[in-house]
Amino acid sequence: MFASCTNVPAAESKKEETAPIKRESAPAFPNVMSNWKVKEGYIIKVQRNDQTEYPIFFKGLQAAIMFDENKPESSKLFASIEASTIETGNNEMNAHAKEESVLNAQLFPIMSFESTVIKKMDTGYEATGKLNMKGITKEIQLPFVFRNDTFMGKFTIGAKDFEITRKGAAPNGQIKIELIIPVTK
Repeated sequence: MFASCTNVPAAESKKEETAPIKRESAPAFPNVMSNWKVKEGYIIKVQRNDQTEYPIFFKGLQAAIMFDENKPESSKLFASIEASTIETGNNEMNAHAKEESVLNAQLFPIMSFESTVIKKMDTGYEATGKLNMKGITKEIQLPFVFRNDTFMGKFTIGAKDFEITRKGAAPNGQIKIELIIPVTK
């Protein structure tokens, strides 16, 4: 045990306090009407750094999609996915990804995104919304295009923002996510 070497009496020393991260479970799947339904063959691909040869995929997508190309401001997206459906192509890596230091799939089994604003952009659309992973909710921007009844988008999140701390899980600190979601009416 180390002793403190300061001239300040113990009663006067102030310990710097760090605010605890507010955690909340992913929101319940909304009971709303959808005008689009996700078709089989969707892709949710994650790259934990610039390595393209080791993509990570997820299954178990559920979505409520109210989208109007002509009135994106009145559109709404909600999607959730089961953290335990991660597929790396390697059973040991799958197990590591479900651990507390990565997805913490046992305590926080659902990851979700809920849009708050969708707007038309020069290159397509942008959904601003709340991404919930590991009980941590952060606002993100999700740029996407909608062509041939398919939503396609890419975005990046910071590993530290969602307490992904396992060594090697995100070597450069960034996690890239690509979505290709075919839909039908």
